[in-house]
This record gives sequence, C-alpha cells and structure tokens, in this order.
Amino acid sequence: MSLWCSNWLPRMWTNSLMRKLSLRKLLGSSSSVATVISNIAARFTTASEQQSLRQFNEQNSSKFGSSASTLLAAEKAVEENLAWASSRLESFTSYLSNRKHSGAATNTVAVLTVILCAIVSRFLQ
Repeated sequence: MSLWCSNWLPRMWTNSLMRKLSLRKLLGSSSSVATVISNIAARFTTASEQQSLRQFNEQNSSKFGSSASTLLAAEKAVEENLAWASSRLESFTSYLSNRKHSGAATNTVAVLTVILCAIVSRFLQ
C-alpha cells in the first residue's frame, strides 16, 4: 500500500480542505463515506495501515452514526488481510516471482489459449 493511502485516513478529517469540502456533502451521506473508507481499507496489508485505521475509527466513529459498523467491519477485514499476509504472502510472492522467470513462451501460450477460447465461444453462440 502506498504511503499516501496509509496516511490518508487519519489526515482526512483534520485536513482543512477536506473539512471545508465535507466528504459527507460530496458523497451524499455518512454511509457513503464509510463505504469508501472500508473499500480503501480492504486493501491494507501492513500493521501501520491497520493502526492508522484503528486510530481514525477511535477518533471519528461517532461522526458516522449507524454507519460506524462499516468502519468496524473494515478493521476486521484488515485484521484478516494481515493474518493472510503473515501466513501466505511470502510463498505467494515467491510463486509469482518463479512464474515471471518461467519465460515469455508460457505467457504467450496462455494468451493464445484465452483468445482461441473467446473466438470459439463467440462462434458457438
């Protein structure tokens, strides 16, 4: 996750420009804002990003009313991401690295197979 994303949530409510624009007004409701934050948080995979989200929720969840549950669900999703990353991320990146070095021929065959399947399915419709 980029540095911008990991720092964005805590700064969002304190940034004077965002206070002037009011995300709630821009997006229509607290529910919409909570959903946007949840969607961003679903991609968090580091402890610092998790801490930023927790800190944001502690400081701002009361501003979201019934939509605060969306923010709590986002925290749970980040916790699950961290658990997945700690148990599987290293082997997954290793797999991707090995696959990347397997050569362009494998990728070419895969692309041609997908194109062929698309053409055949188009004619069968």
